Order: sequence, then structure tokens, then C-alpha cells
Amino acid sequence: MFVLKKRSVILGRIDTQLAKQLHEQQNFWREVLKRIVAAVKLLASLGIAFRGHRENVDSKRRDNFLSCIQYLSEFDSFLKNHLERYDNAGSGSVSYLSHFVCDEFIALMANEVKQHLIAVLNLKIVLGFSA
Repeated sequence: MFVLKKRSVILGRIDTQLAKQLHEQQNFWREVLKRIVAAVKLLASLGIAFRGHRENVDSKRRDNFLSCIQYLSEFDSFLKNHLERYDNAGSGSVSYLSHFVCDEFIALMANEVKQHLIAVLNLKIVLGFSA
């Protein structure tokens, strides 16, 4: 097994180009998600509603989440390019700009907060009994 690994490092793999493309795509979507999560965390920490009348970045009555993303894109060329490329891509294409993604991140963050609070309360109960 070690010989195969060593040979693949020296000679290269057959699917080197595919592996490189996959790695680049993973990094791209990871960067997109970092920005999406930052916007979700900001709106959630401020207690601001996420959804609005329209779910389109170009709309005048867009929701707060997309407004936040649009604002961030003014200072972030990566996010601006992503919005230009994927905003109006339509249903069925991945952009991570839909309310479903927001809802999923909100649920994940809420679960993390809940687990943290449960751990803190359990620790206080244990410390309370031992005191």
C-alpha cells in the first residue's frame, strides 16, 4: 500500500486534474458558506427578521438576509462575483442564497446554543450538589 502511495506522489495520479478541480470547487463553496454564515450570525444576534417580501437581490423589497449579503458584496469582490453569477440562476441550481439555507443554518446554530446551555446547566447542577 505504501508503494502505491509513494508512486502516486512521484508519478502523479490519473485523476490529478479532476482532484484539483474538486479541491478548487470545495474551497469556492467553503468561502461562500463562510460569508453566508457570517450574515446569518449577524442577523440572528441582532434579532432581525430574515425573510421579506422578495427573495431576489435585485428587488427593492428584498429580505434582510439578501440585503446583508448585497451590502457585504460591496466590499467583497468574491461575494460580488458570486451574486452576479448565481443570484438569478433559478430553481434547482445551487447558490446558497435561498431561505432554505438560512433556515438550515438558523436551526444548526440554535441547536449549538441549546447544547451549550444544557451543558452549562448540567455543570451548574453538578457543582451545586458537590458544594
